[in-house]
Amino acid sequence: MTMQKVILTLSFALLFGNTFAQIIVTNSLNQAFVAAPGEIRFVDISLQNTSPASSKVKFSLSDYENSCSQGYVYKDVGSTLNSIASWISLEDNEIILLGKEKATIRIKIEIPSNADQSHGHACLFVTNEPVINEINEGKVVLNIGMSTRFAVNLLYNNSTVEISKPDLQVQNISFNQKSNSLEAQYVNIGRASDRFSCKIEVVDTSGAVIQTINTRQQVIQPEQCRIVEAPLNFEPNDQLYTFILVARTEISSDLFGIAHDMTLK
Repeated sequence: MTMQKVILTLSFALLFGNTFAQIIVTNSLNQAFVAAPGEIRFVDISLQNTSPASSKVKFSLSDYENSCSQGYVYKDVGSTLNSIASWISLEDNEIILLGKEKATIRIKIEIPSNADQSHGHACLFVTNEPVINEINEGKVVLNIGMSTRFAVNLLYNNSTVEISKPDLQVQNISFNQKSNSLEAQYVNIGRASDRFSCKIEVVDTSGAVIQTINTRQQVIQPEQCRIVEAPLNFEPNDQLYTFILVARTEISSDLFGIAHDMTLK
């Protein structure tokens, strides 16, 4: 009985490893583009089948809202403000990818000539059908299936609207004792998506800069929150420090700076 349990556990682990993430999206899950009303844009999504077996991949559109507390909240197509789902057309609703095969799916986006919104977004779900496998160990038969799904965000900025820019504000700054790192929550209250990174300087009470941190780049959409994490390379020891944070956006090249005093324990 013990041996059978071991065999079943090993079989399940091997099967789980083979079926998980069978279809993957190999380019960015945030596809931002800038266009004017009346123009057409194309976005290419790159796929790869990591399994030796063939798999069917399906594509579907969804809308969503950004929530600082819940993350992405998916909604029916056309049910959200600034949805661009109706502008999007797909070459195919589903395809078959052979084992280890790669493919590129082209999305066509037609911006209406009367579109006056400064920004918009929609989501493309990339889903593979569950791969069903059977494990037969004595009297026990297991049928296991797993489906993977990727959500690709399509982010539109209107090039004719001058006020279509991001505006980043810091909502909260805290110290994570477990990871010995600074955590800053940014929210984009502006009207455009962008990519941003932060330069953070840590200044002690003598005015000396004891550490400079350059954070990784992230995409931030209107009304979306992002956490910037900055590992510290020193022991705080219940001292007062000044943190100078400067966020820089890539597309608009805007700078957003703030200084914050905090005693770290």
